[in-house]
Amino acid sequence: MDKNAFLKAYKEKNEKKTKKATKFPVPNVAPERPMFKKSTPGDIGIEIEVEGRNLPNRIAEVVNGVSWTVHNDGSLRGGLEYVLSNPCRIGDVPELINNLWQGLTRDGVRLNNSNRTSTHVHVNIQGMKINSLTSYFLLWIVYEQAFIRWCGKARTSNHFCLSNQDCANFLGENWLDSLKNGGFGCPADYRYSALNLNAMTKFNSFEFRCLDGITDPVRVINWIKLLWALREEATGNMKSPAYLVNVLSEMSPFTYLEDIFHRHELDMEFFQQIVAPYQSYREFNSECFTSFRDVQEICFAIDWDNWKEDFEKEFYENPFSNEAFQPAPRPRRRGAIFVDGLGGVEVRHGNEDEVDF
Repeated sequence: MDKNAFLKAYKEKNEKKTKKATKFPVPNVAPERPMFKKSTPGDIGIEIEVEGRNLPNRIAEVVNGVSWTVHNDGSLRGGLEYVLSNPCRIGDVPELINNLWQGLTRDGVRLNNSNRTSTHVHVNIQGMKINSLTSYFLLWIVYEQAFIRWCGKARTSNHFCLSNQDCANFLGENWLDSLKNGGFGCPADYRYSALNLNAMTKFNSFEFRCLDGITDPVRVINWIKLLWALREEATGNMKSPAYLVNVLSEMSPFTYLEDIFHRHELDMEFFQQIVAPYQSYREFNSECFTSFRDVQEICFAIDWDNWKEDFEKEFYENPFSNEAFQPAPRPRRRGAIFVDGLGGVEVRHGNEDEVDF
């Protein structure tokens, strides 16, 4: 064996030893273990705030055990909030939304789509590992400004659904900090972000708050399908957050989003609606890249590819253990509340909301 071949073999052997001896860099997080145990059936939780006259107090239809519950909401004027009784499967969303819409458009009902109404969507993140969860977060941030712009002028820089840019990259810094200290909590004061990360440890969901009140059932259905498709993308093609850098560079944000729509069989007319406000695809890409620069450090915070094999491992709970895994609490902040629930009843007092799952 010549000298170069010997050095190469020695280096490869040493690298393998180093990897085996290296501890996963996120404290109290195991790469092969889901961040939150998959214990709640269902994919989506929905809360829709409505104002108007003669609003129905009951939506009778039930879809695979899921129905609409109706609640008073102190933040609305003459309004009600319609909340799923429990999480539904993504395939049941169209029927459930259409059932609600039929009740809201029956004779005598008069809707008032004020700027106080909105639609909140909870996407179940139970069962997702740290790499996929991070990718999901990054995908949202890249396209957040475009999505909020599609949601309407009343939702742009709205104090109840602020974007990451509106918050001076607080969400990005919070996530990066979480990767360093292992505490994936988020202060309750920041629950009014367009992506509410406080719901992550409180309800095991990503809560998206930026859609306006229901004015068209297809609009709500398309929105929920897109949010789910981003989750599927994060657990599929985008398992490594570092890969996002290559994809955006090679394909551009515009082309990549279009590709997501095609592969996940989303409504292409919806895609055109999202990009329509921009003068050109260059303007769209520029805004997305600006958002991405705020969080790109997360893509390199960990050598994600080095742990690929660990991320791919099946995780099996120890049947003899009574201890539930929880990421470490964030320093100097209240400990996070972990639940095995998703979806439920929202009770509001004035402009403050708290969801009890």
